[in-house]
Amino acid sequence: MKSSKAITVIYIVLCYSALIFVKIFTDLPITIGNSSEKASSLVNLSIPSDNFYPIGKALLLIPFLWNGPKFFIALVVYYSIGIYYYHRICNSISNNGFKAIALLALPLNPYLIWLIYTSQDTVFEFALLMSLIYLTLRKKLIFVFIVGYLLSLTRPGYWPLFFFCVFFIIYSRRIYLRKRLIILISIVTLTLAPATLFANYKLFGAADFAEESGVTLHFSYNKYLYLALPTFDMDVFLSTKGHAWSGVNKTSRDYRELAVKSIDENRKQIVLAFLEKLDAYIFDIQKVPHLPGEYYLSEDAKSIVIGNERLTWPLVLGNALYAFYRATLILLFFFTIGAVIMLRKLKIPISSLKDRWILGVPWLFGLIPGLMFYTETRFKIVSEILLAPFIAHFWNITSSQRGQGHGNQHSQK
Repeated sequence: MKSSKAITVIYIVLCYSALIFVKIFTDLPITIGNSSEKASSLVNLSIPSDNFYPIGKALLLIPFLWNGPKFFIALVVYYSIGIYYYHRICNSISNNGFKAIALLALPLNPYLIWLIYTSQDTVFEFALLMSLIYLTLRKKLIFVFIVGYLLSLTRPGYWPLFFFCVFFIIYSRRIYLRKRLIILISIVTLTLAPATLFANYKLFGAADFAEESGVTLHFSYNKYLYLALPTFDMDVFLSTKGHAWSGVNKTSRDYRELAVKSIDENRKQIVLAFLEKLDAYIFDIQKVPHLPGEYYLSEDAKSIVIGNERLTWPLVLGNALYAFYRATLILLFFFTIGAVIMLRKLKIPISSLKDRWILGVPWLFGLIPGLMFYTETRFKIVSEILLAPFIAHFWNITSSQRGQGHGNQHSQK
């Protein structure tokens, strides 16, 4: 018991120390306040000027409008929510060694903490996803519905996960739920996405979860995307000299039409880009994009221009640490998946794992938007952290069953 409390204390200290460390060494500001104008519009019961970015993070920023313009307290609060629920997810691991490994996977992930501090939506995603998965494991349907919907309004790529969590709980509790209630919940859940699209169409003139989706789709099926990924920042690489979005006032629908046209005209490049998306999402151990700074395709598309490289030691060492971290995590994950398959083939029961396999679902579901659109580490790093407790839960249970097996053999002797 004492060692478990010590692990928790160390975990908490390291989590906040990592955030302070990033605050000291980063050359980037806190950007979660980018939604403050939209949040103020909502408070004043007026329609925001646009839906370029989804509305979820503006809703989450409303209680902290007094904390602007930096919103550091808001950042710490949502970071703390994520820390709390990640701890609750790991807390059911009985072996303190495996629990420590799972818990420390959070503060020892340098790029995740960096993004939590500098990105405009990662800290919200972190808080919502950790709470959503914990509540799903606890089968708290109403809370899962609310948190899952907020998460989908913050990062639309989570819509498939939201549907999964709701229907997983319905399936798990169908014995206790009346048939009419199951039908009602299913209808409400399935109509929520089209209802959101309809509301956005009425309010903003475009049936998109966010108007940036059209621009993103245009980037994702650009002729030169395969040259950008995974080394360069796609936005900077393609837009600096007008190869993708150049600030021209086009609608989301216009960009979608350009994307469809590009798919038809540049099929070989699209296939290469698709393979790079797959590789970058699953296998690439470096962060994507690999390099910080400014690198872009020249206007004649014949050369790559090197601008401000931003090759500072904190960034370079951070990349190296994250590469080692992710290589270890992904290798252990695939080794664990192999072990799960072997145990099933050998008919060795792993029923004690219960619903912990759900911890791998957010990362696996991330392949859907990752391949449909494009892959950057910031779009997968939050769901990826849940692979650590998934791995720890499995080996904790496996070691416990092995110990019970040895104990039974000794008792028989």
